[in-house]
Amino acid sequence: MKLATSLRLGTLAFPLVSLLAAAMPAQTARPESGTADLSVKTVSAVAFTPVASSTGWAETFASRHATTAGVHVFTADLDLPSGAVIESLELEGCDATATGRIDFTVQRLASPVVGIFTLASGSTGATNAEVPGCTYFFAGASTPATIDNFSGTYRLRVVLTTPADLPSVRFRGVRVFYRLQVSPAPATATFTDVPTTHPLFRFVEAISRSGITAGCGGGQFCPNQPLTRGQMAVFLSVALGLHFPF
Repeated sequence: MKLATSLRLGTLAFPLVSLLAAAMPAQTARPESGTADLSVKTVSAVAFTPVASSTGWAETFASRHATTAGVHVFTADLDLPSGAVIESLELEGCDATATGRIDFTVQRLASPVVGIFTLASGSTGATNAEVPGCTYFFAGASTPATIDNFSGTYRLRVVLTTPADLPSVRFRGVRVFYRLQVSPAPATATFTDVPTTHPLFRFVEAISRSGITAGCGGGQFCPNQPLTRGQMAVFLSVALGLHFPF
């Protein structure tokens, strides 16, 4: 039995002048449910705060930019479910000058405070030579990283290298694309009728160790028995954490 939830997050429409809008690439629909499809977490620019108190910022076309020339760092918390695998990033922004750039990164802050690790990063132009204008900038993770909220926290970091012709470098938000996954199979079996060699062993262990079911009794799972509507209600209620006010 497969349990899945679907999360729909609206993509951000970036308001641009007609000349720049014509240059925007077509965006294809991205599925966002289950373990086979990508999910997306969008963090708007308004969620980012400057690292330095001296950094001034403003909003133009509902995007964020620095108000003075120089290098300015903005960060925002990233909240993803434990076990999710980060696969790529996408910055929505503008780089309309050859002397400026935007660097964007997702970082893991190990707990307790022992270090900061980069999981994926991208840039609007490594040599400052590109002038792509307003578009989406993609960056794939060199090694997909699994989220572990028990041993660390996660954040997004955007660095604006701002030239004198303000606000030619600005951003609207960052999207993080991730994939949900089932936990790896453990070394030992919980149920006598679902040994480690069983083709469904990994999934039976996942649903059991998540507290969704304790099997059918007597140390067995009864993988070939039919599921009643009452049992289905228990599975779904526990798996989804269904709650309603009284």
